[in-house]
Amino acid sequence: MTLKSVVRARAGSRHCHSGRNCFAVVTATTAMLASLVVLASPAAASPGAWSISPTPNAVSPQNNHLTGVSCASASFCVAAGYYSNGTVDQNLLLTWNGSSWSRNSAASLSTSASQNNHLTGVSCDYLSYCVAAGYYNNGTVDQNLLLAWNGSTWSLNSAASLSTSASQDNHIAGASCVFASFCAAAGTYYNGTVFQTAVLSYASPPTQRGYWFVASDGGIFSYGDAKFYGSMGGKHLNAPIVGMAATPDGKGYWFVASDGGIFSYGDAKFYGSMGGKHLNAPIVGVAPA
Repeated sequence: MTLKSVVRARAGSRHCHSGRNCFAVVTATTAMLASLVVLASPAAASPGAWSISPTPNAVSPQNNHLTGVSCASASFCVAAGYYSNGTVDQNLLLTWNGSSWSRNSAASLSTSASQNNHLTGVSCDYLSYCVAAGYYNNGTVDQNLLLAWNGSTWSLNSAASLSTSASQDNHIAGASCVFASFCAAAGTYYNGTVFQTAVLSYASPPTQRGYWFVASDGGIFSYGDAKFYGSMGGKHLNAPIVGMAATPDGKGYWFVASDGGIFSYGDAKFYGSMGGKHLNAPIVGVAPA
């Protein structure tokens, strides 16, 4: 089967990391429906750079589908989808380690072995943080579900609060996460007459289990669960950094230099500075309002 015929069979999604490696997921029809992953290097101009990477299927000869893929690095990717166990569909997750794909076969990935479960998308922002989204059937209607990866295990969340109603169809189509502290999942729900748009969002509160050090050259050092959002280390400064302040949600920070220059990172907003202006005395600190 050629790559052209595979893509025509059923296209899924693609994800690129660092402009070097891309993965696209498709489903190919043969004697069975097999899940396939396509690997590419966008640095190569020729379409021939795409090649099929062997992937495991959950059950043979049953249907297997991959619907989404996301990479946190060139050596860590997750592909999500579903497969048939012979009676109903179950969630399917594959992991890329830089050289091959492997399947997570934990039964806890689905709500029940007798209920349909469909993963429709996945987002990995760190090696230790991924969210896979989809929906399952509760015996009457479809309901939203989310799976979270903490670096070692997947946990399933099918809480009623993820759906608009236990008696209405809800379908998450995909999810996206930033800095492992904010995620959004989008899809549709049925209001009894027509389908309507729906978005789920999650923001993690500050944990107060980490901290940053800032050096006079603008270098930043993060510890605990404090995230690195950027620094001035190795860059030219007109004056040394003398202070730092974190945003209220812990998802960003500001640096201030002795000449009044401000440098903002993460979700910290820039509102102005005294950089390049006359000061009667040097700045000694910064505080969030």
